Amino acid sequence: MKAFAEQLRAQQKKHGMTQEQFSKFLGISVSALSCYVLGKKVPSLDIVAAIAEKLGITIGELCGETATGMPKTVTCADAIRQIEWLHDVLHYDFYLDEREVADDVLTFKTVQIHLYDIDVYTYFTTKKKLAALVKDGTIDEATFEDLMNSKLAALEQVPLTPEDGLPF
Repeated sequence: MKAFAEQLRAQQKKHGMTQEQFSKFLGISVSALSCYVLGKKVPSLDIVAAIAEKLGITIGELCGETATGMPKTVTCADAIRQIEWLHDVLHYDFYLDEREVADDVLTFKTVQIHLYDIDVYTYFTTKKKLAALVKDGTIDEATFEDLMNSKLAALEQVPLTPEDGLPF
């Protein structure tokens, strides 16, 4: 139930609650929540169902399941993680603008994405600009990671604007 523990932690963070606040919200004790989050205990199916209902998600989602194995997309930060998941798992190169794609670059490992959400688009254009600064030595890798992590954290509560819930 490692996925359950991870999802529970993610939900607590998403809701911006302390462990005590989150346990009250879920209707369980702080010690029970602590054991679930640390993976020391597995709750009964009844408790898992009650927690999922209070969080407004399915039991499967609470246990880390998705239909495709891709992260669920709800916020801009989720969309960014989904796009980065595609990049990491499929090892594709992504281009945000067709003007960036030279004819000699088009291979079976290239995907062009049209981003419909301005916040997601801005994140990736900023990431590209900062990566260029790392490459030319203007900033170091740690600074790059800190900047990108702070930008991603700022998008945790920003909902996606596309109606279908996909950023592309």
